[in-house]
Amino acid sequence: MTARPSRPPASGNVPTTGACGPTLNRRGSDVTVEHVPSRTQELATELKQVIRLAGRDPEALEGRLPALSALFGVTAAGPLDESARVHFVLRRLIPGYLQRLPAGRDCGAIRELLTWEDADGDWRSLTTRYHHASAHLVNAADDFGRRQEPRLLLECARRFLALDHDDRLDAGAPVTAAATAPPQMLSDDPGLSPLAPLLWTKAEQDHKRRLTAIHGGIFSVSNQEEVLELLLTITDVARHSLHAVDQTDLERWFGNARLQYYLDAQLERSRADGIRVERLRFIRRGQLEDPRQRSLLREFIRLHDAAEATLLLCPEEAAHELRTGFDSRMFMVLVDIDACPACLTGWLGEEGYMERSLVYLRELDPVRTYYADMLRVKEHVRRNHCNESVRELLVSHHDPPLAESSRATHPAWSSLAPPGHAARSAAAAGGLSGHG
Repeated sequence: MTARPSRPPASGNVPTTGACGPTLNRRGSDVTVEHVPSRTQELATELKQVIRLAGRDPEALEGRLPALSALFGVTAAGPLDESARVHFVLRRLIPGYLQRLPAGRDCGAIRELLTWEDADGDWRSLTTRYHHASAHLVNAADDFGRRQEPRLLLECARRFLALDHDDRLDAGAPVTAAATAPPQMLSDDPGLSPLAPLLWTKAEQDHKRRLTAIHGGIFSVSNQEEVLELLLTITDVARHSLHAVDQTDLERWFGNARLQYYLDAQLERSRADGIRVERLRFIRRGQLEDPRQRSLLREFIRLHDAAEATLLLCPEEAAHELRTGFDSRMFMVLVDIDACPACLTGWLGEEGYMERSLVYLRELDPVRTYYADMLRVKEHVRRNHCNESVRELLVSHHDPPLAESSRATHPAWSSLAPPGHAARSAAAAGGLSGHG
């Protein structure tokens, strides 16, 4: 992997630790992490300027929004002078993106921050927007500008980039009417609903868009069953390494047969095939105070130890302190980072079901950034002896062992029963809820 050259940060960078995204330099077996702005952080920096200047001095933003101006919604509008471009970003692009954001606490807070005018067109102060944004969050910190704003702007930037990817994918495969005309037999069949030709055309268009997106190296997925199939397929094709970010409830790992198939598939690759498997699991505050959660975590650790897979246990608050891209609703699987990587990322709604997912088939900026974030967390776990602390705490409690009834029962995964087939055959229900 070649490192991108360093470049000076954009003006007005978010003044927080980790405001610059990491990239990797390799020299033999050594890995060092440099910090240069990623697209997400550049966009967050510009959004910080937007929430301060858009309502009272939009002209001051001219020439200062290159990342926002590069989004597909702006470039598709055609040639614009700088004043018109800023107007388009503030009055068309951002309001349109805000309408497309899902429901949820973070997204509600983001909408408040980026709504700099009230219904009468009067300017809303940043303090007022802080106050309204805080109402959407649980236990929001008093120092909103320092503790919450940087995190929300990074989340907003990630979501805007995902919407930008969706827009590019939708526009990436223009299809002519002649190319998508349904077979004559559909139109000639008197017993067939007129809906059939329309569905045929739509399916063909969707298929061509997907093929174009795959060739481009990035595509989006919104169907949970397809995501589960992809997770298993990615696990199966890994040749050297598999890295996962896991925020799934332990109850689901042991109570949902489909997730058990997925976990077994990963651990089997480590145990039988020698694939290097590393899972980063965030430990939520208070989780270790519950006897059942401790029992579940003991079993989770035992399974990884038995398969010689690495399980990194990190306090959830460390992800916020390190300013990583791993928020509490994200899951990720990344394979073969040192060769030709594939990466699946997803975000979950408040009900535990997937809102969106992106699959990267090339070594793109987000892939490098997520891996570098994982390296930083791994170093934090090592320096602060997080794994040892958690294991010592578990040893100090004499909790009842995990009952066999707590686990979903299913056949062991093998090459004769591929995980995709097994997952489709499993009768257990339940959402994705934070795979990793």
